[in-house]
Amino acid sequence: MQYLFIENPFPQGQDSENMHITQDITICQAVPDDRAAIDSLLCTYFLDGKDLDTGDFLLAKVDDRIVGTVAFVRDNFEEIHSVAVHPSFRKKGIGALLVSSALQLSLSSAVYARTTAKSFFSKSGFVEVISPSREELWDDCACCEYLENCNQHVMVWRRE
Repeated sequence: MQYLFIENPFPQGQDSENMHITQDITICQAVPDDRAAIDSLLCTYFLDGKDLDTGDFLLAKVDDRIVGTVAFVRDNFEEIHSVAVHPSFRKKGIGALLVSSALQLSLSSAVYARTTAKSFFSKSGFVEVISPSREELWDDCACCEYLENCNQHVMVWRRE
C-alpha cells in the first residue's frame, strides 16, 4: 500500500477556493476492504465504477475515514476516472489533490478524462480536445444511444 501524507497541501498563504483544510489528509491506494466505501462515494454522484478494479482507486482519508476517491486507469491510454469527494469535504481542495496524486502515477505524455465537470479539470491543467473524440477513445461511447446529445467533454492533461 502506498501512502502520501499531506499536512498542508497548499503553499503558505494559498488554499483552494479560499477554503481551509484543517485536518491532515492521507492519500493512499485502495485495498479490497475499501470497496464498499468507494462504491458509496461514487453512488453519491451517480458515478459507475463497477468495471473498475479496486486497485485502480486512490483514496483521500481524514482520520482514517475515506472522504474522497479517484480512479487512475491504464488500458489503451491513461485516464482519470470517477472523482468523488464526500459532500461534507467538497470545495476544500481534496478533489484537486486526488487528481494531482493520480497524475503523479502517469507514465505517458497524455492523460484523458471524460467529464461533465469541465471547469474542475481545467483547474488541474486539463484542456478540452475535439480529437480524439469520445467515440474514438471509449468503446461504450461509440455504441451509446445518447452520443449525439452527450454533455460529457473529452479533456486531456499533457506532461510538459
